[in-house]
Amino acid sequence: MPFDRAALAQAVAAHGTVARIVLVQVKGSAPRPAGTSMLVWAGGASGTIGGGQLELQSMRDAAAMLAGGPRSKLTRAALGPAMNQCCGGAVTVVTDPGDYGRVVEEMRDHEGDTSLRLREELAVKVFKRTSEYDTAIANYLGTCGESTAACFSTT
Repeated sequence: MPFDRAALAQAVAAHGTVARIVLVQVKGSAPRPAGTSMLVWAGGASGTIGGGQLELQSMRDAAAMLAGGPRSKLTRAALGPAMNQCCGGAVTVVTDPGDYGRVVEEMRDHEGDTSLRLREELAVKVFKRTSEYDTAIANYLGTCGESTAACFSTT
């Protein structure tokens, strides 16, 4: 689905926090064109980015974000045998709304492509956020004493 502000507002009103998954770049054969998006919330979703392993993994990533995981993710995936998809193309998926404008602007300026520099910047951003998330977990587990089992509820 292209960006639909009304659908997003409706999903947020009905489900609370919502993640938007966007195919920001498509190279070669892919199930959907660049700009295709879907919404994901705890327990559900709306729209499709083409199904298959790409969509399943993107939905898992979005669910992890909604559950308090990393706040953004940039994925570049080859749609071939490794993903069990037969398209043969490649896609770039971004899930941080703060990056959408820059990505769209670059795609306009570069005939539907993004620069290596932008992809590098977004990758660094994702690694930094993942590192912050990992540090928070390590700090929490460090407060557990001799056994991390004390930090986890089994009920």
